[in-house]
Amino acid sequence: MGDASRQDEADAVPESEPEIEYKFTAPNPDLLAHLPDLLLAMDARVGPPERRNVRDVYLDTPDWWFYRGGLACRIRRENGDAALEFKTLAPIREGIAVREEFRESLPAMPEQEIKELPGTRLRAWVAPLMLDPCVEAKGALEQSRAIYRVASGDGLLMDVSADRVRTAGGRFGQIEMELVEGDREALAAFAKDFGDRYGLPAERLSKFRQAVRAFGNLTPEAPRDEDAPLLPRDRFVDAAYKILSREWARLLWNEPGARLGLDAEYLHDMRVATRRMRAALRVFRDALPPRRLQWLKRNLQWLGRALGAVRDLDVSLLGYGEMSARIPERYRAGLKRYREELEKRRAKARTAMIRTLNTRRFHHFAARVGAFLKAGPPRKPRRSPAGRPIATVAPGLIRRLMKRVRKEGRSLDERSEDGELHALRIRCKRLRYACEFFAELYGKPAQTFVRRVKRLQTILGEHQDAVLAQQTLDTFARTVRAPRAEAHSASLAAGQLIAHEIRRAARTRRRFVSAWKKYDRKRTGRPLEAALDRVESRVQGKRAH
Repeated sequence: MGDASRQDEADAVPESEPEIEYKFTAPNPDLLAHLPDLLLAMDARVGPPERRNVRDVYLDTPDWWFYRGGLACRIRRENGDAALEFKTLAPIREGIAVREEFRESLPAMPEQEIKELPGTRLRAWVAPLMLDPCVEAKGALEQSRAIYRVASGDGLLMDVSADRVRTAGGRFGQIEMELVEGDREALAAFAKDFGDRYGLPAERLSKFRQAVRAFGNLTPEAPRDEDAPLLPRDRFVDAAYKILSREWARLLWNEPGARLGLDAEYLHDMRVATRRMRAALRVFRDALPPRRLQWLKRNLQWLGRALGAVRDLDVSLLGYGEMSARIPERYRAGLKRYREELEKRRAKARTAMIRTLNTRRFHHFAARVGAFLKAGPPRKPRRSPAGRPIATVAPGLIRRLMKRVRKEGRSLDERSEDGELHALRIRCKRLRYACEFFAELYGKPAQTFVRRVKRLQTILGEHQDAVLAQQTLDTFARTVRAPRAEAHSASLAAGQLIAHEIRRAARTRRRFVSAWKKYDRKRTGRPLEAALDRVESRVQGKRAH
């Protein structure tokens, strides 16, 4: 568990360099020798080759912490020099890879087994986040590279490399076009013309994946519902353990990415997993031991608060650009102080979140939840609904939630209080999660119904975002500390944004009323009701026989 100074270091993400490149498979290695001629034939100017001999050893923890966090980690030895490198694992789409790269030169390193993450600057960033810096080799490759600086006729500047690659599984050729100057679209257009002209397929796998596979390793897969399918004849308690296990696996999968903070979606998905687990505890409360239920609920609330504080500020920062564009240009300079305030709050919230994830309480909680779920459900549950087939219990649960949403929604209109709309949003979320938990039992009717509930929830969520933004901006305008002229400018900008958020809230209220009328029709829930009855009758019929 790191102290406060280590946490502050961990939150300071090092500077990175964006990398945008296009990759081709070169089925015929002889083609690589003629790469300059192929480029010249496209009216490009080609510089002399820079030759490099490269050996990459890819590292990760035994449980693939870096990979789950969206990073590839490697030691690169190149022409006698060594470096520690991290690259974000963005997918290759139609040959294009857009990634961030973090690099630190290393002293001369002998060829030996690496058991602990080397370096100073990059290690100081990730080690407090990952807790255990022990690593192992997951893959390796060697490359003989000839790199050409290439300028196209339309001002595009690239480094184009002919790579002869050797892994434990064999040899292959690859051509890479990395953007130096110009835009991504121009690179994609040039690369497409090049590939079409010479019949070269776009590469689908990164060298990281090729090296790992050749090494005999398989990267882990993100948790899927199919890994623990829900069956109509499963007992209520069986379903409880399956659903909780699914969401717990998603929570743990996203933890490294949430800690690293490079992609906000990891934190978002981890927070959603905590919310879905809390929703599952509510749905399955009659199938779980009361003391264990309360313990889980209490700890998930504690964890959710730490994650939510950062996520809410991520959302505010993501919406900052759109908010800025909504106000007159003369007020935009005053927003700089507001953005700085949001970033300051986020940094503080992230430090607190990492501290929470590093506590003994969290590690004790994680260990106990894992053991509880691994032990599986009891053979003879004590509470009455727990032993019944899920197909006979779920219909009553879903219908009660549908009834509550309909009752609350019918009492609301455009003039309703903000708190009432937010309460309905929570009801919709609970209904949606419950339907999603059981959707595989009821197929398309459940999926269609979920989409309609989600539409309501989304509109109400946008309304709540607008309400919270008004409160945040109002607090900022009243408490901003700056020289008088700057504070005045910031307050005026905040006032403009508050007016925008008031209008946005009014628009979402009107949209809600329209969406509610479509939802509050008998035919909206009729297909799902029929599916509930059909599956229940089928299961009861089999039990009778």
